[in-house]
Amino acid sequence: MTKQKGLFLLRLAIILSGIIGLAFLLPDKLYKFTYYTNISNLLVVLFYMYLLYLGNKPYSQTIWRLKGGITICITLTFLVYAILLAPKAKPEDFYHIKNFTLHYIVPILTIFDWLISDKKGQYKKSDPFLWTIVPLIYCIFSLIKGFVFHIPIPEEPHSPYPYFFINIDKYGWNGFFTYFTAILVLYILLGYIMVFVKRLKK
Repeated sequence: MTKQKGLFLLRLAIILSGIIGLAFLLPDKLYKFTYYTNISNLLVVLFYMYLLYLGNKPYSQTIWRLKGGITICITLTFLVYAILLAPKAKPEDFYHIKNFTLHYIVPILTIFDWLISDKKGQYKKSDPFLWTIVPLIYCIFSLIKGFVFHIPIPEEPHSPYPYFFINIDKYGWNGFFTYFTAILVLYILLGYIMVFVKRLKK
């Protein structure tokens, strides 16, 4: 099997895994796109569809930098779930194909794709900060939706907030900023680790 064919199959697996997981939101659970997990997986699916559309054409530096941003975006999904949410998950939710595809399979395959395919020296020093745009926009959206408009989220115990660490009504602003700062710092550090790894000669 050639490297190009292997890469094609890997990216096809990422897309199909994401579609399988997201399909559980149809047709009556579209409100669950208020969760970062589903948004980040949708971004991965759409971006990797675009990569398959490009085929063997050489990528511009912008594409490589976007790919780095998509990778860290889905990596955050994996880490936050594994560290903060998995220990609190109900067995029927944890042992579900949607959970495994969106929280584990898609992120791990995407990270693997990044390791074996992303070119070295494509990132800029400012990229780890630029990559925070997606989680920052999501955080602002969640706060406006929950704190300002109090739009409920069905089946969510922390409604109108999608996650317990954004639940200002229960944990206050101090609790929110503690989690927010920790996640943001982790995100930026991961970004610089990615930049560093892709600057190594081997």
